[in-house]
Formats: sequence, C-alpha cells, structure tokens
Amino acid sequence: MTHCAMPRRYAGGDDRSSGLFVYTAKEVCVQARASRLAFLGDVLAVCWRLCEAVYFFVINLLCGIPISDFLAKTIGLGPIVCLRPSWNIVFGATIKVLATAARNITRDVRIIRIFSNHSVPSFLLPSSVHRSSNKAPSGEWFSISKHRQSTELDPHDRYILFFHGGAFCLCNTGTHRDMVCRLARATGAHVFAANYRKPPEFPFPAALDDCLEAYRWLLDRVDASRIIFAGDSAGGNLAVTTILACEARGLPTPAGAILLSPWLDLRDPAVAAAGSGVGGSSWARHAAVDYLPADLTEICARHYRGAAEWSELVSPAMSCRLGCLPPLHVEYGECEVLSDQVEAFCRACAAAGVDVRAEVRGGGGGEEGGVGFFFFLWFL
Repeated sequence: MTHCAMPRRYAGGDDRSSGLFVYTAKEVCVQARASRLAFLGDVLAVCWRLCEAVYFFVINLLCGIPISDFLAKTIGLGPIVCLRPSWNIVFGATIKVLATAARNITRDVRIIRIFSNHSVPSFLLPSSVHRSSNKAPSGEWFSISKHRQSTELDPHDRYILFFHGGAFCLCNTGTHRDMVCRLARATGAHVFAANYRKPPEFPFPAALDDCLEAYRWLLDRVDASRIIFAGDSAGGNLAVTTILACEARGLPTPAGAILLSPWLDLRDPAVAAAGSGVGGSSWARHAAVDYLPADLTEICARHYRGAAEWSELVSPAMSCRLGCLPPLHVEYGECEVLSDQVEAFCRACAAAGVDVRAEVRGGGGGEEGGVGFFFFLWFL
C-alpha cells in the first residue's frame, strides 16, 4: 500500500548518520537558552489554558447555566465528566463544557463567531515552525525554520494545502495554528493554510472557489506530485470536493489527501435533527458524548448549501466518481457523531479502487480523544 506520508527533514548540516555530535561552549549556551525559552513557553501555555477555563466559564454564564452545574461538570463531581473510560478529567470536562455551550448558545452563527474565531497567539506556537502571512491567496504559511517561504518556493520540496474546519461558517486559519504547526513538524513539509469565504454571507460555491484558487496558485509554482491536501471536519469536505472539481476541470490532482474527522455527507445531520434518523446511527449513539448537536450542524449545512441543489461538490458522499481520488489517509474519533458517514465514505472509496488508510482514535488501548482530531491535539 502506498501512503502519502511526508518524510521528516532536518534543518542544518549535522552529520546524523555518524551518531557523533560535538558541541562547542557556544552551542551549549544556545541550548541552555533554548531550554529556558521552552520553560517560559510552558508557563505561558498554562496561563493560556487558565484563560480558556475562564473563557468557557463566561460562555456558560451567557448561556444561563447555573454556576453549581458548571462546577460539577468541569471539576468532575460525579460520573458526568467520565463520558469515556479512556479520557482524563481535563479532556472529559472540556468536551462537556463545549457540549453545554453548543447546546445552549444562540443558533446565529454571526454571534457564535464572537466566541469561536479567536486566533492562537504566536507565542504559544513552537519556535521551530516559522509562520508568515500570505495576501493573495489569503492564508498562512507554516514551515520548519530555515525553510524557504512563499516568495521562493522550491519545486523539489513537499507542500500541504490545508483547509480548516468549523462547519463551513466558523473559525479561520488562526484558530487552527496549533494543528497546522504539528502537521508541519511531523511531516517536514511546507503547509499553506488557506482562508476561504464563509456562509451565510457567502454560500456555496464561494468556499470551494477559494480553495480551487489557492490550489491553482500553488500549481503555478509546484508540480501536483509535490502537493497533498489536508483538512479537518468541513475542511475535509473541501479537500475532497476540490479534488473532484479539479478532475472535472481537467486540472492535475494532488498526490494524496489527509482527512481528519471529515464532514462528507451534509444531508446526514438534517435527518438526525428532524428526529427521523436510524436509532442505531452514530448521531444517536454518540449524541451524549460528542459536543456537536445535530440541529446546529444542520443549520450550518443549510447556510453552506444556500440555494444550490444537492450535488457531489456540496456533499461528496453522493459522488459516483470517487475512483478519481488520490490515496487517502483518514482519521476520526470512535465516538463522534460523524463516524458512520466517515466509515461509509471509506468503504465506498475502497470499493472504487482508491487506496484508503483509515485510523480510528479513542475507545481503548489507553488512547485519549475519540471526538475529533482537532480537540485531541489541542488538549493533549
């Protein structure tokens, strides 16, 4: 099986094959300074987590949740936090607070953006990853330090075009900086996180057009064989639909795609929100565990589709052209509400001859998570 994993790369000229490292006094001082900076970064990260706790506390107050109920859910009084045996208290409390906020907050996405669209501060990002902004197309570059940036792309390097999630209506590249930094560090690739227009102000096909434009811009500088797509949730949908749109337009498709808890069937939450879903579906099985409510998801899907008809470019699970997709690496949570549609999509792709590698997170083996890759990474 051929996978799309990117090779790790080392910056600098150390002879790592010899196993011999000789450090000068200056290098030792540099390493000590780096250790102090890392410690300072840990302190700042803890402060940021405390700020997040206050942030979620305020959300609960705005949602009208009693303080005693909030404390019971976040501190861990009773089994309400222990939704999964493999979760620790912090992760379980975080999911429960997110679920409480999502189920009680207004269904106006413009107001939800006030709480959701906050960028991760740069001082919390790893120093080994260099971040820079790009105006046209709009987005951010993330590369290992000393790599070349967007003004001078090396056609021999590898590139990841990342589409962020957020139910199409929420979030931006800033909210996903932590995830994209980890992707850049794990692969050694240049990662371009693309911004795209969002509904309800800009319904379909605005987001897809912006993703296509970002890919065309990259294709003008790098061969398609050096590019893979990546995306989480709605970004996973855009990664697949962009490939389908490229194939229909005769554009070269990327070498592969990484899909993290992708939202691939936009018709699914509408059925669940109407109460007519199959009782054994993941929307019903995991409703008490996942923080994502079906009615809010259905609203976002309706905003995204706008006046457009249902098609494979809106909901790629409907596609009969899945055989044109490149190799896929798919990760999703065992107990997330999207698990059934992700499994069905993987089976359909495999039946169409696509090389698919699927990994399920959570639910045993001591792993934490299981509700989606983004929050699994953010709350490690």
